[in-house]
Amino acid sequence: MSDSECDNGIRILDCTLRDGGYYTNWHFDTALVKNYLKACSDANISVVELGFRFRNPSVTGGKFAYSTDTMLKPLVEGSQFEAAVMINASDFFTEDVVDLQSLRQLFSKKCDSPVDWVRIAVKYDDFRRTRSMLNLLVDLGYKTGLNLMQAHNKTDQSYSEVANTIKEWKAVDVLYFADSFGCMDTNEIVRIASPFSSVFPGCVGFHSHNNRGLALANVLCAIDSGVSWIDSTMTGMGRGAGNVETELVLQELVARKPNSASYFPLVLYPALEMFQQMKLHYGWGPSPEYSFAANELIHPTYVQNLLCDSRYGTSERWEALDSVSSGSKVASSEATDIGEESEERKAANWGVKNWIHSDRVRDKTVVVLGPESPDHEQLDDLIIVAKESGMNLKFVAVNARSIPTGLSEVLVFTASRHRLLSDCDYINGNKLELVCPTDYLGIEIVRKISGVVYDFPISIRPGACSVSEEGVVAASDLSLMFTLLSLVENGARELILFGFSGDALTSTEFLLCQNFLESFKRRLPFPKISSYTNTKYNIERTSIYRPITKSFLLVIPARYDSSRFPGKPLATIGDKSLIEHVWDLSVKAVGAENAVVATDDDRIEAFCKRKGMNVIMTSKDCETGTDRVAEVAKKIPKSFYVNVQGDEPFVDPSSITKIIETALYSKYQVLNGMALTFSDGDCHSADVPKVVAVNGELVYMSRSPIPCKKNGTLPNKMYRQVCIYTFTRQALLEFQELGRRGSLEATEDIEILRFLDIGIPVRMIELPQSGIAIDRPEDVQRAKEYRLA
Repeated sequence: MSDSECDNGIRILDCTLRDGGYYTNWHFDTALVKNYLKACSDANISVVELGFRFRNPSVTGGKFAYSTDTMLKPLVEGSQFEAAVMINASDFFTEDVVDLQSLRQLFSKKCDSPVDWVRIAVKYDDFRRTRSMLNLLVDLGYKTGLNLMQAHNKTDQSYSEVANTIKEWKAVDVLYFADSFGCMDTNEIVRIASPFSSVFPGCVGFHSHNNRGLALANVLCAIDSGVSWIDSTMTGMGRGAGNVETELVLQELVARKPNSASYFPLVLYPALEMFQQMKLHYGWGPSPEYSFAANELIHPTYVQNLLCDSRYGTSERWEALDSVSSGSKVASSEATDIGEESEERKAANWGVKNWIHSDRVRDKTVVVLGPESPDHEQLDDLIIVAKESGMNLKFVAVNARSIPTGLSEVLVFTASRHRLLSDCDYINGNKLELVCPTDYLGIEIVRKISGVVYDFPISIRPGACSVSEEGVVAASDLSLMFTLLSLVENGARELILFGFSGDALTSTEFLLCQNFLESFKRRLPFPKISSYTNTKYNIERTSIYRPITKSFLLVIPARYDSSRFPGKPLATIGDKSLIEHVWDLSVKAVGAENAVVATDDDRIEAFCKRKGMNVIMTSKDCETGTDRVAEVAKKIPKSFYVNVQGDEPFVDPSSITKIIETALYSKYQVLNGMALTFSDGDCHSADVPKVVAVNGELVYMSRSPIPCKKNGTLPNKMYRQVCIYTFTRQALLEFQELGRRGSLEATEDIEILRFLDIGIPVRMIELPQSGIAIDRPEDVQRAKEYRLA
């Protein structure tokens, strides 16, 4: 063999690193890659497909998921093969538009790239949408291949029409068809290969799958039917059951030479030994499960997930496969080929309740029961400790069978088809409620649940970690991701993982979960997450037996010499002074022993003592109420401090409680309340600070009406500041150490902005309306009228 072509005129494209990446998440050992590429050169493999070039960066995918020019160049220098990468057409499909701009950003001109070939993978029925993509790649100088996935069970006329259409484009060098489900036999190979090779003027290629052990037979049949390009992988490594083995194809091609003895390419041995070790670990190759799935048109990824999940026994796997095959083939219709899972799934509309409308876990501490059998004694102890410490626990589970008998009010979360199939009877028998993405799992599966189902959609995108009212966007359909993001959107306050060691996962799944948890903690303004059981994940590990202490002090700053309203704290509203109103409502939330008035005025101090209110003197140098709280923090060490402004006579005790409970577990050093504005008057009043926050984090606060539309009108929803704050001691000390007002603070005269000036983010907590604040003398009459209303 020479000139990158077999003597038989057949070209082999080895795609081990690209297709094998479905098992390793596109991470490969450097020594393995070096041996593999040398073997490909020595064996005169025509083309080596080195990986994908996914559109969106992912924190989980290895370098062969992106196959950048910079990364590939040193790998292919001096090689005898041509280099290829594959892209997913679906990555660039946006409704009816093809995103050519993003495609152009991924590819430089061929003269500046080590890549020779670009192959586009697309579903058979969507192939027409790739025309503009192919034209762009040709203009850039690349050779192109078009992979038609799920090409089975089409009419003879369809195959001829498709080949004719692509022929007219004059933009495809090799037209491929793929046995995506591993369901084809030699008869179907002939039905597709013959019209393709007779109509299409370029080369025709074939990508086999070995679900039924027919990959080699199908490849040889394809060659006899006019196919001249064959995909293969070392030891057959690839998604699901894998592909035809490169070593076997080479052996067969050499054996077909006249007067030639059978020859096995010894040059492949160094690489094959390493891939054989990986095969023992991951277990690709034909199996009864893959064969059954191929016959029932169940996607191989579904089976791969079942086989790789050590939590399932043989009977559970076959139960899941049988349920799918006897239903609506949801595993074949919903499971997708390369990268297709990035498409949006919309919520089902057949009457399930929306999870987002449930308040079952809002502001609660949530125990998430994992897939491993729980230590029931430890779980019982957790419930006892929680009751003793006043923790308001709610339980959810990602595996219904891990729920101890008698544990009531448990919601089950899943985004996994095979998990739901396995758990259906248990969920129904124990009358559990389910949260799941109904459209994604398939309505036929969800309908097996007899009880309440809350629908919450999921979309899968590489590296994603976000959530909104529209649903979850995650890197995978692993139920841990779906569960945690769903709980974020539904307002859970703290998450306790119970039974998530990570031991039962494949290395790829564990890496996905670990990177998700890192992204989850980094991106989302979410309270504390920890594990109460042994775990390999990089999250806080703690014990249910640790002492739970609450260390905070509520401080009410009160200044007599207000520029706008001197003597304001002692002004009367009804039968009580302003400061008394604030004190009484604050004490309802935290108790008198946890509250203090902070003042610099003897008159206020004397009044407070006379009324039995705790009071502490601070200096007259404090420019703001927060400076005054900072002085208290220097004198009375606590974990954090609650600041309730002394001019809020209608402050809601439940709002104080909510912000304290959030602060107990939040990673944020500073929390502040906000509420919807009362009226247009509020929106335009300079006395009312308006809030702009993104994902719960303060972006800016202003006395001007913000945000504001381009035409000058205001949005339907605007938020005003509610003057309840919490600060850690460290944040207060940094606030005061600045020694002056920050630039934003000085401009707006809003003290919370100083934290943004010094680089401390502020978490905004939405609260109910708190009534009017007293800023000026005329506000006292407004307050009296508000109180009587």
